[in-house]
Amino acid sequence: MAIKNILFDFVRKYRKLSVVIGSFLFCFIVSEIICRLSYNPASFYTYHPSLFKTLRPNARGIYDFEGYARVRINAQGLRDHEYDYEKKKGVFRIAVLGDSFTESLPVPLEKTFVKLLEKKLNSGGRETEVINFGCSDYGTAQEYLMWREESKKYQPDLVILAFCTINDIRNNHRAFYQDNRPFFRLQPDGSLAESSEIPSPGVIRNLKNQITGFSYFMHFLASKKMQIVVKYDEYKQGKSDDLFFLRKKLGGDFLIYSGFEDQTWTEAWTVTKLLIKKIKEESGLCGANFLLVSLTNPGQAEYLIPEMEKKLVGAYPAAENWDFEEPEKILTAFGRENKINYLALLPFFKEHYQKTGRRLHGFQKGSDTGDGIVKHDNYGEGHWNLEGHQLAAEIIYSYLTGDSQPLYPGAR
Repeated sequence: MAIKNILFDFVRKYRKLSVVIGSFLFCFIVSEIICRLSYNPASFYTYHPSLFKTLRPNARGIYDFEGYARVRINAQGLRDHEYDYEKKKGVFRIAVLGDSFTESLPVPLEKTFVKLLEKKLNSGGRETEVINFGCSDYGTAQEYLMWREESKKYQPDLVILAFCTINDIRNNHRAFYQDNRPFFRLQPDGSLAESSEIPSPGVIRNLKNQITGFSYFMHFLASKKMQIVVKYDEYKQGKSDDLFFLRKKLGGDFLIYSGFEDQTWTEAWTVTKLLIKKIKEESGLCGANFLLVSLTNPGQAEYLIPEMEKKLVGAYPAAENWDFEEPEKILTAFGRENKINYLALLPFFKEHYQKTGRRLHGFQKGSDTGDGIVKHDNYGEGHWNLEGHQLAAEIIYSYLTGDSQPLYPGAR
């Protein structure tokens, strides 16, 4: 009764304020009900004390910011089916580490290169599980920590590191990213020192994340805000030709093609190479083979074609000396020096574009992914579309099952 009396006294004393608060709560509740009936949230991430973020266990929703997919995260926080840590006898198990390209939210799970690869390997009569450990915005440091803390528990026979050259190098150096993600520092003796434990996101930010994760209406507002920011960026840049995406990236991720070098950039590459070696070495200690696969970047294959390169240089003369194969050349030499199995997808994607003229990055508005109709056009930009995933799976499958490769000998 005391609480009831206090509330009545508050309402009488602050009548106007009470009306405002009551109206706000009423509108919020009605909006929440409407969103829960008609809107599927895509709040798939949660804070992690050592990885900074991971996929949120058992999260479900529709991802339509790019492509369209009905997404379900499993109980272990992976975008995959449920798997036990203990591997069944006779099963050959592959762990795929990577970032958003591996996570593959824009396409249905069964149409990701990870699951397509699994299907193709199983068609040969050998029971195989290919498990997706990808998470958006991960660099090699987080992928290594994911391997160390989670992936190796699954007892893989083969570890594939899906390496995204457009940002994985920058992801691995504090100078390029000011968030709380984990980093490894290069020591004077050439070794790596792990950063201290990641600080908590703070009370206010944590509360915001919890509310956004729980409330469909708040998530709806957050997603619309993101779309408005992107649309405004497009308006400022002027999406008038094929160079739009490049204009957004000039001076940023596209530095990997420019031959630019300074102490920070050189150190970022050095840290990245050492992290790749750590994953390979620790995979070996667990009895698993290792394969480094470099993915492709938006526009990378297209700008290797003389006609597109001429158009690029005409608009941006500074790009005349750019080498869109530079990252692959660096990784090829690195793999050879360190006896690392390395597969570059770029030559195959270039060949595909030359033959078909179809782009393997981005989605055309109105196209059907199998889960639904694509709402936003970003054809030529962003992540792989359905055809890109299909081609990547075919290339990796051919590499693993080729006569010269001992990486898929059968279950041990």
